[in-house]
Amino acid sequence: MAVQVLTHPSRSFDRNGPFTTVASVASAAAQFPAANDPIYGAARTYYNANTQAVNTILKGWIGGGYLELVPKVGSMAKKLHTRQYANYGDLLKAAVFEHRSRPSITIENRLAAEANNSAEIEQGLAGALLAIYNRVMGLGTYRRTRILNELRTFSGAYWIYYRRTRFGIGIASYIQNPNPAWVTTNIAIYHDLMEYFLSKYERDGTPRKHFPKKTAGQGLIHEEEQYEFGSFQYTDLRGQVVTVNIKLGDDYRNTLSTPNESVEVTQSARDKDMLMWASHSWTTLRLMQLVKWASGNNLDHYEAVAWALFAFWNRTMLQGVHPIHRFHEVMDIAKNFGVYYREFTYPDHAPGHDPARPYSNWYSRFM
Repeated sequence: MAVQVLTHPSRSFDRNGPFTTVASVASAAAQFPAANDPIYGAARTYYNANTQAVNTILKGWIGGGYLELVPKVGSMAKKLHTRQYANYGDLLKAAVFEHRSRPSITIENRLAAEANNSAEIEQGLAGALLAIYNRVMGLGTYRRTRILNELRTFSGAYWIYYRRTRFGIGIASYIQNPNPAWVTTNIAIYHDLMEYFLSKYERDGTPRKHFPKKTAGQGLIHEEEQYEFGSFQYTDLRGQVVTVNIKLGDDYRNTLSTPNESVEVTQSARDKDMLMWASHSWTTLRLMQLVKWASGNNLDHYEAVAWALFAFWNRTMLQGVHPIHRFHEVMDIAKNFGVYYREFTYPDHAPGHDPARPYSNWYSRFM
C-alpha cells in the first residue's frame, strides 16, 4: 500500500480499492474545505494550472511507483515509504508542493556533491571522529577498555545503507587516525557511533526501537530537550508575518515519509517551496549531541557532520529502501548548534567551495 487517508480507513489506496485512479483522488480532494487554509488554496490554484504534472506524482504514490522498481526489498521498504494523510486536501497539498519544490533537487544535488569533495568538511569530519576517540580515552580505565574492545567489531544501522567494505581493522583503531578523504565512510561511522553512545531509553523511560543491544558506551550522550526547539518569523502567502515555533515530536510527521501538513513547521516549508520528505531530522539532533559530547563547541565539527550527513542522504543512501531528509530538514536542526542556515535559503556553495571566500571567512558572507 502506497498511500493511506485516515478519514476513510476502509477505502485505502490499495490496488483493489475504490480509490485507484488519480481522478477519484482529485475529486475527493476538491471537497476539502479551503477556508482558513491558504496553503490549500495555493495548492488548488497550482493544481488547476499544472494538473498533468501533479497527477503524475499522485499516480506514482497511489500505485506504488518507485517502490515496485526496487528489487528484493520486500514489505519493509513499502511500509517505510507508505504515505499517510489526515484527509484528501493534505494529500493534494503534499503532491502539489512536491512538484513545486522539485527544481531545488538540482541545487541540493550540487551542494551534496560539493560537500563530499570539500577539504574543509573532510578535515572537520575526521577531526570529529578523532575527538570521539580522545573523549573515550579520557574515561575511566574500566569503561574505556570495554568501549575500545566493543568498537573493534561494532557496526550500526548505516552499515546496511552504505555498503562499505570493512577496513581490516575495527572502528576503535580507525578513529585514532581517520582518513579525511573518506567522507562517506566517515559520516556512516559517525552515525553508527551515535547509536553506540546514545541512551537506550527515551526521556519518558520507554526503550528505543531498532537500536543496538546494551553497549559499554550507552548513555554517554542524551537528547537534550532545549535543542528540539526553534523559532523564526516569515511572511506567509497572505502577506502576514507568522511566528513558527519548532518542536520535534510525534506530531510533526504522520509516518517516516509523510510530514504532517497541519503543523506550522510543515506549512512554513510548503509556503516557501522547500523540498521535504522525512521532515525534520531526529538523527541530525542526535549527531549534534555526539559532537557536543566529544568536541565541545567546535563549530568546524558541527558544520562538517551536518553537511556530510545531508550529503550522505542525498548521494549515498539507498533511497528506494528508506526515506531521506532534505537540506532544510537537516539544517533547521543543525542551526541550533551554531551551524549557519538562513531559513528557506540555499547557500551558493557548500563550505570550502565558495570561490570568493576562503574557508576561514565562509560565515562572514552571511553577516
